[in-house]
Amino acid sequence: MCKETGMKKVKKEILRINNLNYNLTVRRKLENISLCIMEDECIGFLGLTYSGKDILVRLLLGDLEAAGHESSFFWEGKRLMDFEVLKKKIYKISALNYRIDNWTVAEYIGLVDEGNLYTRKSAEKLEMEVKYCFRQMGIEFDVSQKMCDLSEKQKRIVDLVKAYKIGAKIVVIEDELEGMSLTDICNFATEMKKMIHGKMSVIVNSHSNEIMSYLSDKYIIFNKGYIVKKCEKSYIKNTTHLEKFLLGESKISEGMTVSKQQIGIREKEIIYQVQNMYFLDKRFYNLSFSRGEVVTLLTLDRTKKEQLFGALSGRRKSEHVSYILNSKYYKNVDMEVFIKERIVSVKDIGTDMEIFPYLSIGDNLLIPSLHKLSSVEFIISAKRIHRMLADSVKLVTNEHNVKGKKLNINELITVTLERWLIYKPQIIVLLEPFALCDMKGVSIIKSYIEQFVRLGVTVIIIKTREEYIEDISDRILRIDE
Repeated sequence: MCKETGMKKVKKEILRINNLNYNLTVRRKLENISLCIMEDECIGFLGLTYSGKDILVRLLLGDLEAAGHESSFFWEGKRLMDFEVLKKKIYKISALNYRIDNWTVAEYIGLVDEGNLYTRKSAEKLEMEVKYCFRQMGIEFDVSQKMCDLSEKQKRIVDLVKAYKIGAKIVVIEDELEGMSLTDICNFATEMKKMIHGKMSVIVNSHSNEIMSYLSDKYIIFNKGYIVKKCEKSYIKNTTHLEKFLLGESKISEGMTVSKQQIGIREKEIIYQVQNMYFLDKRFYNLSFSRGEVVTLLTLDRTKKEQLFGALSGRRKSEHVSYILNSKYYKNVDMEVFIKERIVSVKDIGTDMEIFPYLSIGDNLLIPSLHKLSSVEFIISAKRIHRMLADSVKLVTNEHNVKGKKLNINELITVTLERWLIYKPQIIVLLEPFALCDMKGVSIIKSYIEQFVRLGVTVIIIKTREEYIEDISDRILRIDE
C-alpha cells in the first residue's frame, strides 16, 4: 500500500501488442493478436504445436523479421518505432546459456559481449559490480564461483541477475529446467517472483505443463494463430478444462491415453538384464526388465541420463557392462548384438534426427534406421513390413509421398513410432520422449506405448521428472537414490 494515498501501487505497463497480424507460412501465422504484459507478471504462453505462441516469442526475441509490424507494439506506453530497442530489453533463459561453464559468476554476468582481457584490479571491480546487482535483487551470492559448480537452480538465479544487469524488462523462459526436481522448481518459482518484483516481467514458454503451472501466475492460450483465452492460472480447473481451449473443436481420440489398469497385469518374464553399469557417482547399477512392462528410470543428472540411455540401447559400448538377453550372456558387446536381439531406441523424437528427412513417409516406414538394423535384417523383414504397412498404418496425414522434412512435430512422432511398431522389437528405449510434445503429442506417444505393450514389447523410458509417466509406468525407478 502507498503511505501517502492508502491506495495500491498501480502496476507499470511494460509491453502492449495491438491487433498484430503476421504470416510466417500458410499454416503458421498470427491473427489479431492483442495482449498486455505488466510489471511483475509471470505469464505462461500455452498452445499446441503451431498454435502461434512460438512465432510471437520468436518475434519478441528478434529471431524473426519484424519489419512493417512495429506499429502493433507499444513499449512502456510508447509506440515502438525501432524493433532493435525491444530486442535489447528482452532476455531469454534456456539451457544453452550455460555452454561456457568455466567462467565465474561475475564473468558470466559482467562480460556480456566483451572479449577483453581483464587485469586483477578490473576483475575485482567486476565482482563488486555484480555483487551489487545481487544485493539489489535481495540475494547474497559468491560471485567468484565457477558456473560449472552451481546447481541448476542457481544457474537460473544467476541468469535472472544477468537479465537485470543488462537492463532487460522481460525475461522469456524457454527451458525445461532439466536437472531440477519439482522441489527445486517450486523454490525457483518463489525466488524468481521475489527477484523480479518492481523490476521485470516473465514469459514462460515451456513444453512442460508442470513448469508452466509452477512458474506462471496467468495464462495466455493460443490456438491456430489466435489468442483464445487470457486468464488467471487458478481459472483452469483441470486438464480437461484446458483441452477445450487448446484443442478447440478437435479432441483427442478416445483411448489415446493409457493407464496401468488398461494395460493389465503382465507375467513377470525377465528378458533383459543389464549389470555393472558404472557412472560418475562411482556406483554400480544392475537392472532387470520383464516382457511387456513399462519401466521409467528417473535421474536429474543430464550426463548420467545420456550414459544410461547409451548403455541400455547399445548406442554406447561399455567394456565393464554385461547383458543377459533372453537367457544369453553378453559382455563387451557391439551394436550387432542389439540388432539381433531386436532392441531399438529413440533419442530425439519429434525431430528429423530419427527419420530420413528427404525420404517420403512411406519410405521412412519401410526403412528402419540403418544405425539400428543391418541390410540383411531388413531384407528378411521386408515382406512382413510391406504386409503390415498395407494392413495397419494409420498416419496423421494420408499423404504417404510427403517428404519427412515437411512433417510437423506430431507427424514426426507418429512416423518414428509407427516404424518401430511395424518392426515389432523386443525392447524399445525412449530418452525424454515428451521433451518436445504439446498435449496432442503426449497423447500420441502414450497411445503408441499402449500398442507396444499389447504386442509384448518392453518399454524403457529415461526421464528427468515424473511428468506424464505416472499413469503409464508399471515401475518408476529413481537412479539418483
